[in-house]
Amino acid sequence: MITQWFMKQLSSTYKAKITIEGVDISFFKSLVLDKVMIEDQNQDTLLYVDKATLQIDSLKFFERKVHFGSLNLRNSKINILKDNKGYNFQFLLPPSSEKPDTVRPWAITFTNLHFPDSKIKYKDLTARDTIMHGINFNDLDIGKFNLSIVNIQSSDSVTKFYV
Repeated sequence: MITQWFMKQLSSTYKAKITIEGVDISFFKSLVLDKVMIEDQNQDTLLYVDKATLQIDSLKFFERKVHFGSLNLRNSKINILKDNKGYNFQFLLPPSSEKPDTVRPWAITFTNLHFPDSKIKYKDLTARDTIMHGINFNDLDIGKFNLSIVNIQSSDSVTKFYV
């Protein structure tokens, strides 16, 4: 029941098909999500996470705000595609001219983001294949990487972080 409610909240907030196989909550401390999948607008997998561990720093339930200190997205598979309409993840970012939805979305922020044992694919359909130093940067497939993005700070339209 909690899993269904959580999927509905996330799907409504991000206007995307999001599936979660399991949820384990340690109230006011952490949240563990098993087998999370987010589809892009073409019903292709945008993000799959085997296990997402989220450390809750603050939760304002009635204001629909949550801040996570750390998001640990273990065994992630990220598929980024760029075509003539833009990137396949742009629908997750609200346009600045968007009018408020009748359902107030959750404000979700975080400080640290970790991708241990992960894989990323990137394909730019708008660019010619250009190979530099033996690498085609418009068609990448990187497996088994570990990435940490830390000390994420946002203000106005500027976001700062360390990799």
